[in-house]
Amino acid sequence: MNEINCLTIKKYGDIVQEKIKNIIWIRMKEAKELTDEDKEIYLFGLIQGVIFLLNTFTALCIGMILNMLIEVIIYLVCFIPIRIFAGGYHAKTQFRCYIMSTVTTFVALRLIKFLQISNSIFEIVVLIISIIIIWNLSPIEDDNKPLTKEEYSIYKIKVRKLISIILGVLIFSFIINNQLILSSIQVAMFILSLVVIIGAIKLYN
Repeated sequence: MNEINCLTIKKYGDIVQEKIKNIIWIRMKEAKELTDEDKEIYLFGLIQGVIFLLNTFTALCIGMILNMLIEVIIYLVCFIPIRIFAGGYHAKTQFRCYIMSTVTTFVALRLIKFLQISNSIFEIVVLIISIIIIWNLSPIEDDNKPLTKEEYSIYKIKVRKLISIILGVLIFSFIINNQLILSSIQVAMFILSLVVIIGAIKLYN
């Protein structure tokens, strides 16, 4: 009975979602004089944009609740640009993506908090390994985001440029002994490396 109810709810949820998408598309067509051939592209871009804003807003809220707003901003500034071009694992649904992003942000901030009061050579080793993994394996395509050969080359160059900038910031932070920045970047690189590794395993198996 519960299974039937779940299927019924999912069915009606899909119907409502499709109606909302159609309403949005009609408004977009009226505003920009688009053709139906562009429907899926524009709607996909719109939905991705909304999810991105929702994930970012949620992350900032978590940062404020934990009194770690600066840390979460640094984390997002380092994580998001590289994530866009590095690829890696992607959740199958937008809802799963949102839940995973929320949980990951919370875990990341707890790790950053821990690293700020911890200082060991192991952390540096993990950071170096994480950067090497991202540098060598990226970009990793996904079923939801396949890459052409040209895109692959462009994305790899962009990832390596971003990593180079991150390395510069890391060196500067180390010189001025700013543990907050160091810890935030360390965690961002570590989580990115995990995303890339999981994506690679999924892709090649």
